[in-house]
Amino acid sequence: MSVNQLIPVVATQFKDWIARRIKEYGFIENQDFCSFLSKTKVCPSKEYHLTLDMGKVLQYRDWE
Repeated sequence: MSVNQLIPVVATQFKDWIARRIKEYGFIENQDFCSFLSKTKVCPSKEYHLTLDMGKVLQYRDWE
């Protein structure tokens, strides 16, 4: 993979990227992924657990 392929990923915040992909591909919460707030000392953040199939779709479509 070249550095040029990484630039769009690095330039986009994860929360914006994942929200766009969920909407774009029609993923369904509690079927394709689960989300929850992590409890950290600094600040809570939204975490995602993906099914293997959802992970494959994201990988294949974003890294072509």
